[in-house]
Amino acid sequence: MIRMSNIWDRTTAFIGAHRRDLTVIALLGIALPSAASAIVEPLGAASDQTTRVMVTIIGIAAILMTMWGQLGLTAMTLADGGGVGRAMATASARFLPLLGAVIPLGLGLVLLGLPIFLILAAAGVDFSQMSTPGYTPPVSPATGLLLFVYLVILLPVVLVLAARMLLVNPAVIGDRLSFGAIARSWNLTRGLTFKLIGVLLLYVVIVVVAMLATQTVVGVITRLLFSAEGPVNASTVITAIAVALVTTLFSVLSTVFVAKLYRAVVGAESSGT
Repeated sequence: MIRMSNIWDRTTAFIGAHRRDLTVIALLGIALPSAASAIVEPLGAASDQTTRVMVTIIGIAAILMTMWGQLGLTAMTLADGGGVGRAMATASARFLPLLGAVIPLGLGLVLLGLPIFLILAAAGVDFSQMSTPGYTPPVSPATGLLLFVYLVILLPVVLVLAARMLLVNPAVIGDRLSFGAIARSWNLTRGLTFKLIGVLLLYVVIVVVAMLATQTVVGVITRLLFSAEGPVNASTVITAIAVALVTTLFSVLSTVFVAKLYRAVVGAESSGT
């Protein structure tokens, strides 16, 4: 039987033993791109089309870099260490196969969210005005009820899919799969769905609270100490860096945890337990 407490113990032990190497990969592959994207994000509201395009490109690059960083953390965990160079090389070699699994999953999520877009479009919502201050979408009570019902149905579906797809990254490396990692993760997580949903919900709550607390505290302090003029200033930069470091810490914990879970599940599968 897979016990989440045992997986957590193995996670903390591994992080304690390899914290230096994990920190290097996490800073380069997660913290740096996350901070860069957050720093330039306020410029996305600029009227200049070129600036908005550049912000979008930086955001996409940050997402890809973060995926690579998490793959590097996974590679190091599955190899029980092995050094930064080996983990980075493995992440680079398996990055395209990872995209072969992530892109179909992303398209699936888009399809699940498509009815929301269609419902709002049918209600006459002007999506180009959504970011405009003071804009109120013309949503009738009937439309609101329809959205509510769909979201109530969608939420458990998304939670189940998130739990069953949790082992895609480790399967890309451990089983050397690409698109097939989706089916592999689905099979490996059979019987663990509700446990994993509980872990995911707990993780999301803790991360959101930590991010909001960091953003609020650091934001208030830096606005008192530095000028807050313009969309990008000392306060927004320092706050973005602080939030990126906090999210990186939790990303390391979750990535190593998932890799250790994969090892435990594969081991149980091999032994027939």
